Amino acid sequence: MSDINTLVLSGRWARDPELRYSPDGMAFLRGTLVNNIVTGVGDQQRENVSPIRVVMFRKNAENCHKYRGKQGDEIFITNGRFQVRSFEDRDGITRWSHEVLANGIKFGQRPEKNREASADSDSDMSDSKMAALAEGSDVEATIPEDDIPF
Repeated sequence: MSDINTLVLSGRWARDPELRYSPDGMAFLRGTLVNNIVTGVGDQQRENVSPIRVVMFRKNAENCHKYRGKQGDEIFITNGRFQVRSFEDRDGITRWSHEVLANGIKFGQRPEKNREASADSDSDMSDSKMAALAEGSDVEATIPEDDIPF
């Protein structure tokens, strides 16, 4: 029997996430979400800020980068899982990375400065179309042909 490893998470990009492509052309996005949680009661309240590494692939990566790929943009991970991987650095030392693999996303709010900067790219996109893109639905026919990379 398999253990359960499913999470739901929200946060804002700490800095612009990076979109890259593998040698075989698969898109992947890496970034750090900042998740704020208030703990305590009354005068004892304090804000705990947690930076969380996030990775996503394919359409989720491309759509997230295009429509919510700026520092401060809010992202909801509706279906994700926690993963730990190891790798060797340049000096041959084994390092460990803890990250969230985002399989399902929804777009949250944008800071005012990001809304103004991307008014051109979002202006012809309705909220329902953007939500469908964030969920990886097949709505490519609604994307202008100039935006399709092939």
